[in-house]
Amino acid sequence: MFLKGFGEFINESESNVTYQDLKLLLELGIAEDIQDDMYRGFNQGSIRYGELLEWVTIICDKYKIEDWTLNSEGWVDVDGDVELANFQLTKLPLRFGKVTDDFWCHRNRLTTLEGAPEVVGGDFSCFNNELTTLEGAPKKVGRDFYCRNNQLTTLEGIGKVEGKIYSDIK
Repeated sequence: MFLKGFGEFINESESNVTYQDLKLLLELGIAEDIQDDMYRGFNQGSIRYGELLEWVTIICDKYKIEDWTLNSEGWVDVDGDVELANFQLTKLPLRFGKVTDDFWCHRNRLTTLEGAPEVVGGDFSCFNNELTTLEGAPKKVGRDFYCRNNQLTTLEGIGKVEGKIYSDIK
């Protein structure tokens, strides 16, 4: 049933997904793969806030993200730093709203910034990835924005940056 998409599985299942189900998905290495299904199901009403909260808890535990809350839109707000560097991620594992300090997602294999925070209070660092666009970048960065060593041809997509922008684009 999981091949049909986790959201469809939820709709067809007579029982609710449990924390143990989500932990099993994480152990199988596919918890991040169901991100789109989880958010789609939440937005469509087939996945409840509590179920999304359980899934987000598992992902935050895995990446040691602390002092977070799940806002009413299902986005993760963090009071502090988020360090997702050096995990070989191809996409961000969660959708972030506001991060009060630094957000680091450098040295991965990211091809998109979908899910990046709307607002970052400190530095935003996405250097050494496989980004071809900055679509999805934060709308506001409180300090510096690092995006060197990607496949970028433009800085289009960057919001307001209070500090400096470090890129390979001249």
